[in-house]
Amino acid sequence: KEHLETGFDWLSQGEYVKAYPPFYNGLESALRSVARDRRIIDDKNMLLARNGKARKIEDVFDELISDPRYRRYLRSWIFGDYGNPFRHGDVDDVDMCRRQSLRLAAAVIGWLEIYGGWTAEGFRDRLEGQAHLQLESLEHAQVA
Repeated sequence: KEHLETGFDWLSQGEYVKAYPPFYNGLESALRSVARDRRIIDDKNMLLARNGKARKIEDVFDELISDPRYRRYLRSWIFGDYGNPFRHGDVDDVDMCRRQSLRLAAAVIGWLEIYGGWTAEGFRDRLEGQAHLQLESLEHAQVA
């Protein structure tokens, strides 16, 4: 949870290079925790419904994530070939880091909606309000 909060804090400050590592730490940990709670993997990451070990978080997606769009988003943009350079600290392009931080924020919000019960209208209103404030702040910084 602290990693996710840190990611959102860095994101709100426009510190995109700093934002994506805690998002990865928090999101992967959150997904793994749900997989354990749902008995998809055990505490040693062994897959319980089939033989083998979950060597990467993507190994649990089919059993864990029922929404094919969210599963595809995670595989296409967050983890896998595209996300691995970010996960391993191999990206230093600020614009790419900004985009990945925003993609990660969307992935975390998806996780919160699916597993955290954050579908209430109040959450949506707070999220939209924060997004509006963030855009205003960025626009003000670009003018200055």
